[in-house]
Amino acid sequence: MRLIRASSIALGSVLLLASCREAKVESYRVPKEAIPPSPLDLASGMSGSDMASTPVPTASGAGLTWTAPSNWAAQPGTPMRKAGYKIAAANGTAELTVTAFPGDVGGDLANVNRWRNQLQLPPLSAGELPASIQTVATGAMEFKLTEINGGAQSTLSAWVMHDGSSWFFKLTGDTSVVAAEKPAFLAFLQTIKAE
Repeated sequence: MRLIRASSIALGSVLLLASCREAKVESYRVPKEAIPPSPLDLASGMSGSDMASTPVPTASGAGLTWTAPSNWAAQPGTPMRKAGYKIAAANGTAELTVTAFPGDVGGDLANVNRWRNQLQLPPLSAGELPASIQTVATGAMEFKLTEINGGAQSTLSAWVMHDGSSWFFKLTGDTSVVAAEKPAFLAFLQTIKAE
């Protein structure tokens, strides 16, 4: 019995002494979760080759039709693009892509900043956004339009909500070509209508 009592006292003393030690602070590094790319990033091909096989929902409601200028060369379709056109000029090239995704795909600020990022430009704040967007009204629709000059490369983008989906018409390429094609791009918007 004495042996058990002595063992209990010894064990209690060890536990008491162990609990009196100064607490040790430990820190851990946990990597941030990767933000999944948006459908627009995947459609533009800006997210890397590992994203090429990622399924992305595209608009499935009523579509839009348009008439492209004759100097815009139609490109083969892709699962994420409704249409694509190449524009070749003596001073460079540009590409027009047409994409459509359910919902607002993050809203105007996220979309404009995504395009700015693609041209290695800093993002706009919510307060700066209104000054960067114009409205283009056609007989059938009202588009939002933004021009982003990234130096050697520029983007001219127009978008509209139609049947619960965001439709994007994005002209990107050499700045001089995008600037020269702006009147044709604006005329192109005038031809867009519901099917």
